[in-house]
Order: sequence, then structure tokens, then C-alpha cells
Amino acid sequence: MFLSKSEYQHTIDLLKGKEKPDYILSSLQDFFQREFDVRLYDYFTDEISDGEYRLRYIVWDESVHESFFTHTENFYGRDRKKEEKIKNEFSRLCQETDTNRPFQNPEGYFATPSTIADEILTDIQHRATEPIKQYLDSIEQVKRYELNFDTVHIFYETDSDVTAHENDGLSKEIANHILNIKQQFDEFSIITDGGVIFTSLQTLNEKFAGNMFYYFR
Repeated sequence: MFLSKSEYQHTIDLLKGKEKPDYILSSLQDFFQREFDVRLYDYFTDEISDGEYRLRYIVWDESVHESFFTHTENFYGRDRKKEEKIKNEFSRLCQETDTNRPFQNPEGYFATPSTIADEILTDIQHRATEPIKQYLDSIEQVKRYELNFDTVHIFYETDSDVTAHENDGLSKEIANHILNIKQQFDEFSIITDGGVIFTSLQTLNEKFAGNMFYYFR
């Protein structure tokens, strides 16, 4: 669930200490740490349709996100018990401060997590785009590349080229170089790899009819 530009910047400013948590956020952070052993980074409220309100609470990554969902053989959805606890606490805080009127009744909205780590990774790639492009344009064996969210997809000519360049070390060299480029923009030291995927135009054409839309689905 993507954050808007202003929401993302607000959360980043909190991470950097440029903004201080307000009373509700500070209290929610204590609640999340105590109740779920989870760090809460921010929250946002909005109305997504006529009369339907939403609380989004911002956690770190997908693994934390999934801890607020229920997985069974026949069901995947928000963990209702955790959601009710969160809504009851948030509504209590809204009542206490007489703010966020539509959220003072826990029955009047739903609560769902969003993540910040993947947003940071995508932002890093966006900032590193031009250096990455300049680097890949200089490599003869790379026939095409596409940047998608936080990943870089590199296309050699054939499937056999993918194997050959894995064996001769070219792919490792490229991945390490892209990692180094991204790390220059990594203010939070969260990158562990360059997010590089190697494939071929042969695969793109044979399996996806040369269509990037189908490739990324």
C-alpha cells in the first residue's frame, strides 16, 4: 500500500529526527512496542470512499506487515483481534485529545498496516537511476535493462549468455557495481544487495512475447 509523497516525507522526517512525534503517535508507539513488540513509525488517517474511513499504521517491512494478517488454508486477511486492539487504542487517544472525530468510534473505520522499508528502497533506486543507466549503457553485453521499483532487470541476448556471464563473473561484477551506486544514496544503511535480476531477450520474447507488461506481472 503506497504512501503519497507528502506521507513518505513525513515518515522520513520522523526517522531523521526532523519531526517529533505528536502525543497520539508517541502513545501509539508505546502501545505497539508493549502489545506487539513492534516499532511503529507513523500513522495516517483518510477517507477512501463515501463514509469509509481508514487508519494506516506504518511498520518497517513486509515481515512485520504480515504479522498483522491471518494466514490459514482457506483465509488470508487482517488479524481481527490485533486490528480491534489497535482501533480501540487509537480511538481512545482521539477521544482523549478530541481530534480525528470520525475515528473516535472504533466501529467507524478499519485499520491496516503499510511499510516504509520498501518505499525507502524504491526512493533510493529513483535517486540512483541516472548513474545506474550510465553504467549499464557502457556494458556491451547488456542488451536491455529496466528499473522497476527497487529492482534492476538486466537482459543479455540469450539464455546461454545468462549462464556464461554468471560463470565468467560479469554478472557478479555488475550486481556489485549497482549495489555500490545505490549505497551512495542509502541514508539508513538498509540495502543488502543491488536488487539485480539477470535474464535474456530470448526469455522475454519466448515467454512474454517481448511485452514488459506481461514480464512484470
